[in-house]
Amino acid sequence: IHITVMPATLTKEMDVAVIGEGEETIVELFRLYKQKRKFIKKDLKKIKGVAFTERNRLVLTPRRELIEPLNKVPLPARDLITIGNPTYMFTSRGCPYRCTFCASSRFWGRVRFFSAEYMVKEIKYLVENYGINRIDFWDDLFIAHRRRLNDLLLLLKKEKLLGKVSFGCMVRSNLVDEGLAKVLKNWNQLLPGFLST
Repeated sequence: IHITVMPATLTKEMDVAVIGEGEETIVELFRLYKQKRKFIKKDLKKIKGVAFTERNRLVLTPRRELIEPLNKVPLPARDLITIGNPTYMFTSRGCPYRCTFCASSRFWGRVRFFSAEYMVKEIKYLVENYGINRIDFWDDLFIAHRRRLNDLLLLLKKEKLLGKVSFGCMVRSNLVDEGLAKVLKNWNQLLPGFLST
């Protein structure tokens, strides 16, 4: 997030930095490096969503379009890292609010969500392959899309995952009402972290 929000902090020791979502940009950078074995400035200028220096001046290429739908993003390659219990998931990008103290809207643009089906696929993978029994959702505001919460709850029940794993998430206190409380009650051990406005 840092370099996206403050690209002028790019140091001369860094050849190139990715601005914004990186999944598509990094693939282009790897291809370029594999082909040329170094980063040539004129080639970098053709890649959207990067920052680099040229003659001691910061160069920013146009921002890359947001990834849509988010379900295009492959599941994380968790086999490449050590997974702890609890583990963490991001199920959305961005936040519908533009709080002055938060960089989320500047980094992600507008809020977008992975589908409930995508989420259950990842949860099931974590439970079956790693024995995970606690997942914390690290979204900026997990409860922002209530229909998706209901869909997710139904799919977790259908896949018999609800009793096998507990969940935690972030909640804005001003958004909690009786309807949301009823939905969250069905999650079994959901541990909300409350944020003030």
